[in-house]
Amino acid sequence: MKEALAVAQGDRPGEKRLVAYVVATQQPAPAPGELRHFLRQKLPDYMVPSAFVFLGAFPLNANGKVDRNALPDADSSRTAPEIDFAAPRDEVETELAALWEKVLGIHPVGIRDNFFELGGHSMLGVRLFAQMEKHFGKKLPLASLFQAPTVEQLAALLREKKTLSSCSSLVSIQPKGTRPPIFFVHGAGGGNLWTYANLAPHLGPSQPVYGLESRGMRGLEEFTRIEDMAAHYIEEIRTVQPRGPYYLGGYCLGGNVAYEIARQLHEQGEPVALLALLESTPANTSYERVPWWRPRFLFDFTINAVHWLNSFADLDSAERRSFVRRKFRALLKKLRQRLGRHDAGPAAIDLEEVIDVSQFPEIELKLWEAHMRAIRDYVPKPYPGRVTLFRTRGQPFLCSFDAQYGWGELAAGGVEVILIPGSHEKIFVEPHARMLAMKLSACLNEAQWRTKNEFGPGSQ
Repeated sequence: MKEALAVAQGDRPGEKRLVAYVVATQQPAPAPGELRHFLRQKLPDYMVPSAFVFLGAFPLNANGKVDRNALPDADSSRTAPEIDFAAPRDEVETELAALWEKVLGIHPVGIRDNFFELGGHSMLGVRLFAQMEKHFGKKLPLASLFQAPTVEQLAALLREKKTLSSCSSLVSIQPKGTRPPIFFVHGAGGGNLWTYANLAPHLGPSQPVYGLESRGMRGLEEFTRIEDMAAHYIEEIRTVQPRGPYYLGGYCLGGNVAYEIARQLHEQGEPVALLALLESTPANTSYERVPWWRPRFLFDFTINAVHWLNSFADLDSAERRSFVRRKFRALLKKLRQRLGRHDAGPAAIDLEEVIDVSQFPEIELKLWEAHMRAIRDYVPKPYPGRVTLFRTRGQPFLCSFDAQYGWGELAAGGVEVILIPGSHEKIFVEPHARMLAMKLSACLNEAQWRTKNEFGPGSQ
């Protein structure tokens, strides 16, 4: 290569992809697949571009530097096809490839191209599956994308005459390995397994990783209680690992469900070797109460506000605009509610306080609302075991600012706090995901060593 430059592209928040612009020293230029394979030997996956644009020369500004604003978009007329490009072979593959091209913004898409290697992620996956359902009239669970990440494999699922009727919530993110598996619970909205899929490669090939997806994502009725979710997921876990010690984890709402799973397992006499709560705060504890009377509160509030401002500064312009608009709309709703009259009973769930509703399909919005109601009504009981809390330096805008997020009043075995980089929404985005995985891997190693000493070498 004579010259090369990588640029993050994408206008929608959370949907950026890395595009490489290349000036080749000779023709024909290497195929994107060759370059991608070479870069994977040198760089972590998140730094490998999902698209390559070949130019005769870089556009320069008046100072002789590369004019990034003048770089062309990575569209079909400028992106070279792969040498081993496999074209669609029938109508299903042709129509499915067209949907991929529309969602990913890449053309052409071959039937053996990997969705995630092309820059795809959970949000794009949700959009793709919504369009697939509309176009083909057949609903597939989003988890199918983990097992069938190519057009060829997804087309095979679409051709099956029977609609997938599996009610299993278990998703094999990384099923192979010699170590005991770790089970991660979905976050609010029911899916969110891409977060754990980002961690799995960094945990190493010997570490099996499973995700627990909401029943609602399979078209089934969602549970209304955290306790019922936990009981169901225990049954799912036991299909893979009948007996403990167990390794559990969960992000945000998923942390509360994982906590309840651990508590119920303990009641059943099953040991839990690791309970990893990722940026998760417990429901209905003193952590949510603001201690205005405490002299240190103003200091803690100021420090936390600085973390909020730093996180806001890390957002790109589109994400900032989206965040400000969403918070402003939520504030107006609260003001109207306070000025108006209200019936007695629980307050209505306002999703716009926590997410940008325009970024989610209807099925996930319904699950978000169901999960927010479930967590609002959940009163966690004490757990005699130990909790490992992975948390960022920032906390909710108004809370008690307890360093343990309030878990200390529930976990009799103590709380180990491990600080991780990033903000609440960014811990699974590189390079933060790699750091989180590294610290989680160390905890898994320690827990497995401790388990062998306690239960013997034959224990999991």
